[in-house]
Amino acid sequence: MADEMRPDESYEAIDPWEFGAAIDFREFETTGTFVLQGNAAGLRTLARMLLDLAGHQPGVHQHLEDWSGLNLGSLPLILQHSMIEAE
Repeated sequence: MADEMRPDESYEAIDPWEFGAAIDFREFETTGTFVLQGNAAGLRTLARMLLDLAGHQPGVHQHLEDWSGLNLGSLPLILQHSMIEAE
């Protein structure tokens, strides 16, 4: 994934954060499973971010971290439009 990421000066992430949105991204240490969860406003916010990225060229990405919208203590998350193919 990392080699596909290219800077795109023309991409400006929308600010879709809905009032009261809560999104959390964590790993369950006992199982190694990652969980992306949110309240209703958080899930709508995430959906808007993904739809926005889908409308741009592959390589465009958005960083989410606990200082940029995710709940405190969340793992960093990168949303990226990719050319990945279904298997």
